[in-house]
Amino acid sequence: MNRRQFLALAAATAFAPLALADQIDPDIKITRISAFDVASKRVKFVGKNARLPDHGDTARDPIVLLRTNNGIEGFGYCRAPLDKVKELLGAKPHDLLNTQSHRITSGLAAQTAPIWDLLGKLSGKPVYQLFEVTPNSSPKARVYDGSVYFSDLLEQHAQNWQDRFKWEVDEIRARGHNFLKVKIGRGAKWMERSQGDQRDIEVLKLIRAHGGKDLTIAADANNGYDLDRTKRLLESDPDLNLAFIEEMFEENIEKYHQLKEYLAAHKLNTLIADGETNPTLEPLKRFIAAKAIDIYQLDVNQVGVDGLMDEASLCSPQGGTIAPHTWGTHVGFYAQLHVARANCNWYAGEQDPLICEALTADGYTLKDGYVTVPDSPGFGLKLNTDAATVKPVYDLKV
Repeated sequence: MNRRQFLALAAATAFAPLALADQIDPDIKITRISAFDVASKRVKFVGKNARLPDHGDTARDPIVLLRTNNGIEGFGYCRAPLDKVKELLGAKPHDLLNTQSHRITSGLAAQTAPIWDLLGKLSGKPVYQLFEVTPNSSPKARVYDGSVYFSDLLEQHAQNWQDRFKWEVDEIRARGHNFLKVKIGRGAKWMERSQGDQRDIEVLKLIRAHGGKDLTIAADANNGYDLDRTKRLLESDPDLNLAFIEEMFEENIEKYHQLKEYLAAHKLNTLIADGETNPTLEPLKRFIAAKAIDIYQLDVNQVGVDGLMDEASLCSPQGGTIAPHTWGTHVGFYAQLHVARANCNWYAGEQDPLICEALTADGYTLKDGYVTVPDSPGFGLKLNTDAATVKPVYDLKV
């Protein structure tokens, strides 16, 4: 996707959740709340990034499951404090949607995924249909694989790291992706700076050569670079053709404007992505107003479905799109896709390649870099709470 296509995609997006209060029986109440720790396994062991040590092969989702007096259940990622979760006992789902703000009102703050899933199941609609689908929105959501970390620094691959990266590219494509993100920034912590920067370039060149011109590649430095080193990276090989560069350095409006000037002067279509570490949309508002970032990346589990919708709405008039951060979460990957399906202000979603034996996601199909979002009620997921990978945390009843 070039910059002109990107700006066309970002043009004038507007959406508003449909009024649900009149579709849900006001006598239905939440009578039981259960919490679980749900483990997932990655398809491979994931190594370091510029800031953190090995990420391993396991991730966990804190899940809250809401049960009603008519037998309907809704669940989703939720790390709200127990005292806030308890406030939902006896609550009526009919009353949880604020008809003025068109957002969920509860003590869960941004941790509203279980409520959205419950509202969808009570109304018989997928979550994305709880929001007005904007014109030209697609039934499929573009996604990328975000799992290419520093495999060359893992002891078991140190001697044959080139082959390891080739295997990773092949494995990622075999799962249905044609877009992947590569971690860079070895010189920030794990290698001498110049050597680390050179290894970053070598890895990117190898992946481009092995993946071919039709493979879309992005790079994420986790703030391990600075402006000058970023320019040198982009100058290292004109054939890298990076779709976007993420967190090259700490968020800075002036430096981002300088980087945009550099990209324009060198006729590079590479976009600037950032924002995942912000706990709310508020810190990003000045970047949006200044048009300093092209792709905004708030974390789906940090700000919730509501927050992603607000992010997309706010950045669209300034030419921005969204690509949520969804690393380390299995259920969060599916939640973000309903945001994509609800509006056309979407760049791509991230996938951490996780397998969860306790979770069933029928109807979600990944092919040629796009996921088809099913019409199943709620998020369209099923949870087997008896699975060995599910650990009960608490169980509350009226």
